[in-house]
Amino acid sequence: ENEKSKDIIVEQRFHKVIIGTKGENISKLREQFPSVNISFPEQGRKSDIVTLRGEKTEVDAMAKKIMSQVKDLLESNFQIRVPIFKDFHKNIIGKGGATIKKIRDE
Repeated sequence: ENEKSKDIIVEQRFHKVIIGTKGENISKLREQFPSVNISFPEQGRKSDIVTLRGEKTEVDAMAKKIMSQVKDLLESNFQIRVPIFKDFHKNIIGKGGATIKKIRDE
């Protein structure tokens, strides 16, 4: 009766950030909201839906916290696709990845 299931939309590229290295971030969320079961789509599936199940107030609180993290990630991450001919990939990557590292640092 006090149970709730909620689907939230989180871009797939942010799933691993929310889960964290060795599951650190997800563990903290689970400690903070012990009654909530959080499930991400299977790795092979192209889905942005994360499902939360548990006690109503905790589900809402966890959803709010995750969406806040997503908002921060969206503000701090910018992505642009630039088509580059395959022949030039080696020039952009550089010897041992040196050029691409330099580009990333800039």
